[in-house]
Amino acid sequence: MCFDTVEDGEKFYTSYARVAGFGVQKSTTKYRKGTKELIKRDMVCAKEGFKNTDVDKQIRIRNRGHIRVGCKARIQFWKTEDGKWIVHDFFEGHVHVLSTPRKTHLLRSHREVTGTQKSLIHSFREANVGPSQTMTILGMDSGGYDRVGCTERDIRNYQGRIQNEIREYDAQMFINSFKEKAEMNHSFYFAYEVDEDNRLTHCFWTDGGVILPIS
Repeated sequence: MCFDTVEDGEKFYTSYARVAGFGVQKSTTKYRKGTKELIKRDMVCAKEGFKNTDVDKQIRIRNRGHIRVGCKARIQFWKTEDGKWIVHDFFEGHVHVLSTPRKTHLLRSHREVTGTQKSLIHSFREANVGPSQTMTILGMDSGGYDRVGCTERDIRNYQGRIQNEIREYDAQMFINSFKEKAEMNHSFYFAYEVDEDNRLTHCFWTDGGVILPIS
């Protein structure tokens, strides 16, 4: 089997995994010696390997419903001299029960918030429609929750990212306005602090001897 790009091969295996009832993830890679040219890509079952023995990590893995059991199912792609990608190795044996068609959409590698859904989530958020109601609407529109392509948690996470982006934008607008004031008024001074993620945490400004802290 041959593909024009490694991405085409990855999409093929992901689609196959969705039909078969298991999740996938990228594994080892190999680059041509002395260059950054990718020449080998492995994809494995999401239950490849074994769970970490650290207790805290076990808890986090269990909460995600993603416990590794040493599954050996995988596919390996190699790049040929003419730039194509071929299947060099393929093993389909699984050591765990595969998901049913009604549950496969819950596997992480098969979940995606599409561009259309993102637009709808933006609109619903502005109308104060929460994740649960949004999921209900998407389920009705798609003909069932198993056809939505994402979960309520994915919607909640995406809404959280929207909120963070808005906060970052508002914070930058706030700082920019202070910079403009400082340029127009030499008695105006301000300073601010950001955290390790470059998010605004504290700010204070003074104008004519009055200092106001903001946090």
